[in-house]
Amino acid sequence: KNGRNRSSNSSKNSTDKENENENENDKGKLIGVCKYLSSGFTPLPNHHHRLPMSSLQEEMLAVRLIAATEIVECQKEYHDGTIETFDFRERAANILNKILSIVARAPLSMFPASGSEDRIPPITVHLLAFYFRTCLSPTMMKELAIAEFCKEATDHLLSDDQAYAIAAHAFEEVESIHNPDNNNNNNNNSSRGSGSGGGGGHAKTFNQTGQGGCMPCSFRLVRSGMDNWSEGLQMSVHKGKVDWTAFCLNRLLCRIDDGKHTVLKTILARDQHGCNAMMHAANDNFSGFSGLSIRMLVQATATSFVYNVNDKVRGTGTGSAYNNNGRDGDDTTWSGTTNGGDGDNQQLYPPSNVHDESYQHTSQERTSAVRKVLNTSDLSGFTPAMACVSVVNMSGLTALVDLGARLWDKETNRKMPHHLQAAVRTLIKEKSLTSDTNTRNLFRAIQSATEEREYCSYCGKCPTPTVTIGSDDDPNLISIRNSSSSSSSTCVPATTSKVTFSKLLYCSRCNRSRYCGKECQKLGYKKHKYVCSTAKVEEDVEWYASNISAPTP
Repeated sequence: KNGRNRSSNSSKNSTDKENENENENDKGKLIGVCKYLSSGFTPLPNHHHRLPMSSLQEEMLAVRLIAATEIVECQKEYHDGTIETFDFRERAANILNKILSIVARAPLSMFPASGSEDRIPPITVHLLAFYFRTCLSPTMMKELAIAEFCKEATDHLLSDDQAYAIAAHAFEEVESIHNPDNNNNNNNNSSRGSGSGGGGGHAKTFNQTGQGGCMPCSFRLVRSGMDNWSEGLQMSVHKGKVDWTAFCLNRLLCRIDDGKHTVLKTILARDQHGCNAMMHAANDNFSGFSGLSIRMLVQATATSFVYNVNDKVRGTGTGSAYNNNGRDGDDTTWSGTTNGGDGDNQQLYPPSNVHDESYQHTSQERTSAVRKVLNTSDLSGFTPAMACVSVVNMSGLTALVDLGARLWDKETNRKMPHHLQAAVRTLIKEKSLTSDTNTRNLFRAIQSATEEREYCSYCGKCPTPTVTIGSDDDPNLISIRNSSSSSSSTCVPATTSKVTFSKLLYCSRCNRSRYCGKECQKLGYKKHKYVCSTAKVEEDVEWYASNISAPTP
């Protein structure tokens, strides 16, 4: 018995030592950028004409920032012979935390803040590059000193050519491995997941790449001349592939092929069933990223119409697409809300140093473009908001309500057909019977936005007039119409009545969300506190460092 115990103890000790050795080996394994550098891949001879280095500056910066989170120690030798050791991981994670804090706030709300119930998207090179292009102004980039830190942390490790090659997967070996016609890899790569285009599981079209999200295949297809961007974008938002959605929008924002494929045309392009990319995003009720996809499509559309003061080129500016105050504080960018949005400001304002007659035309174009993206219906007459209501997609419907979408927009789709009016009323009535308070509030809010009335950000109700009638009777009656409603009116005595309209109260912190009173504000604050302008993402640098999806060959 004692012998058996000794043998069992010795076996346990040996297995523990083996596990420790395996853990040590796992810690020593290279991942992401470091894996690329250690692989000894051969860069492609020249930069591709469809992917010039100037169009991948944000991706290269994201690669360097991610590389800084992987570097454990760095030694720097000075002229006097002293050696200093640096550890950049914590500083890199702190910068990443600040970036995500900015993106998580209202009105952007493009990253789930700490405590929210939304699923966390992967933090990838292309998603970071999308944030750099569309959400962070040049002033913010300077304040965060991202470029300076990345140069200090990774200049000894990465040259510009290497960062470009990693960002674009521009290596001969990677090109060969991800070639669907390479018969040597067919057997080894036959189980590469959904979206494969055959030939070893590697995509042959953007449609297949958008479904599977293979970045090396995406860049290989760009270099091969593939240009079916609309099909790939529709599939990526339908499947909730955030990384490929960001990749596609980044290339369109950089005016690939000299602007042949614009952001607006690509998003509004319809498939064989008559659905555009926004409709596909609204029908994504499984991935959990529907709301993020919708916000990315709208933000990319708005950014593509920004007029940059410095170089006088449209589509190269950055900034928030929606801001209640009209400006984001940067002289090179400006923001605003669309009609029906969650702010009282209905115009887009330029910065104070802009005196250009073309701005008014640009502002109208941008407002109209965002409105089209949010409200364009498919061939059957269904809009993105109707699709979200039909499939009870709360993530997508929340984003659409925040961005000012409507069940039906006459300006975009003309008058609603009679047969569709009855169907919509029946649909809303059926879905409103749910016992979930948040769902009912969202349905009420989208109805109020459709009728162009102000509504409470929590319950979705509209302010109603309060009529006080005096003692004298007057046969003359007038019709008092609610200032925020174009449909309801109340008949009251003309001389003996006093009409007051209840006003919605704004959040004193962000000055954006509106409430009927204190009760709605208290009930709505449970969720609003995570996206309020003063709220920040939880500062957990270890979490961010461990949830980065680094580029891999």
